[in-house]
Order: sequence, then structure tokens, then C-alpha cells
Amino acid sequence: LPLRFWVNLIKNPNFVFDIHKSNIVDSCLSVVAQTFMDSCSTSDHRLGKDSPSSKLLYAKDIPVYKEWVERYYSDIKMMQAISDQDMNAMLAEESRVRF
Repeated sequence: LPLRFWVNLIKNPNFVFDIHKSNIVDSCLSVVAQTFMDSCSTSDHRLGKDSPSSKLLYAKDIPVYKEWVERYYSDIKMMQAISDQDMNAMLAEESRVRF
């Protein structure tokens, strides 16, 4: 989900908003998207002097972001499960309210 949806949305805000994305903005969004992907990755990336500058820019922050992502999924795992009946009732209510 993070890679298929959020990274695509981060890199292409013009899919949702009626905006023009300049080359500079595109480059900046690519760095943000790469940082997000690295934060959600389960593997460790070894960086060196030949690593792209876009990866080096937030390299020291990635461990903190990884902890946030791990805590997020851990919190979801610990949540109480919702019954199918409760989920259907909630969706029906949302549908009724929205339309």
C-alpha cells in the first residue's frame, strides 16, 4: 500500500489536484518519495560516497522514520478486530450520510 498508493500520490500530485508540476518540484517530490520508501523498507541500505545525494540528504533521519513505521504497524496489529457485522453497519451508515 505505501509503495503503490502513497508514493504514487507523493510523486504525482497532479493526479489529484489541478496543478502544474515544474521540474524543480518534481525533483523535490522524488526525494520525499524516496525517503518515504526507505522508511517503509524492511532492509537496511548501506550508503557510501557513491550513493545518490537524494538518499544521503535524509540518511540520518531514516532510522527514526523506520521506528515510526514499525510502531504504526505494531499499533494496528494490537487493535481489536472488528466484526463483519459492525463493519457492514459502519459502511452502510457512511454510505447513507454521504449520499
